Amino acid sequence: MLSTRTTLALQGTICSPYAGPAWRLLDYGRFSTTKHTTVGWPLSSCRTRCIKQSERTALLLQVAFDKPEHLALLPQMKAFADIIEIGTPLLKRLGLSAIATARELCPEVMVLADTKTVDGGQLEADMVFGAGAAFMTVLSCASSATHETVGRRAAAFGRRSSSIPSPRRARQNCFP
Repeated sequence: MLSTRTTLALQGTICSPYAGPAWRLLDYGRFSTTKHTTVGWPLSSCRTRCIKQSERTALLLQVAFDKPEHLALLPQMKAFADIIEIGTPLLKRLGLSAIATARELCPEVMVLADTKTVDGGQLEADMVFGAGAAFMTVLSCASSATHETVGRRAAAFGRRSSSIPSPRRARQNCFP
């Protein structure tokens, strides 16, 4: 249960249920709060984010879209979403145009393409990053070669990948 002091500090913020322990650290002084201006919001309505002082890690809100009819909500999402996920079902139905649509309607929001890549990493990375995605996903069961290839292509486009080939690397901070 959150203390009264923490609850008061969190009024008006957007956080996920998994963010509980990180937000509770506010009480112990390990985190400081900073304002993050969201495009289109007045300064008084900006979200408070909990940012660790020594590193630039922050809690981000990711909104997933899996059905074509949900794309009508994209203009509303740009006001508060940090990452828009184009889910696998939507990618299979609409193809790369779903990524392009998300980038068109929300140019200031990062787009994650949930490709679940297992092989053909270079081709898929080139297509997805070329369409405007900021991230793509690679399954952990994919070969090391696939992970390395996607990582190289992501770097070539100035983008990121969730490519973590081993559980040991999964514990590291892969998204600085």
